[in-house]
Amino acid sequence: MVVISQGCAKLQYLSLYVCDITNVALVIVGQGCLHLTNYCLMLGGKVIFLANLPLYDGVKLLLYGYANLTRFCLYLRQGPLTHHGLTHIGEYGCNFKWMFIGITRESDVGLAWLAYGCQQLEHLEV
Repeated sequence: MVVISQGCAKLQYLSLYVCDITNVALVIVGQGCLHLTNYCLMLGGKVIFLANLPLYDGVKLLLYGYANLTRFCLYLRQGPLTHHGLTHIGEYGCNFKWMFIGITRESDVGLAWLAYGCQQLEHLEV
């Protein structure tokens, strides 16, 4: 994933299905694929080892600077994203038109920040 994000600078669509991911990997993808309009991360599979959770710092730095991103999908196993992560999505997702958020330990605070920041949303699945 890191090599692809560093080597494919003009990438507009990225869909990742992984069993484990780190905050550092999310940051590197965010720095390397600046032209993304559609991003999907599915963290699934059997839990063997998770390097560093929660992932809200990685999500924040992944989304930072993505002015063109209009479609965002984040599906995680139980626990990797807290209301802080939803707050970051709301903060940096102001251009999102379509979003799917799954198994993220949603909270009223996180969803309120998400709604406050993502006012362009036309489609939301939680």
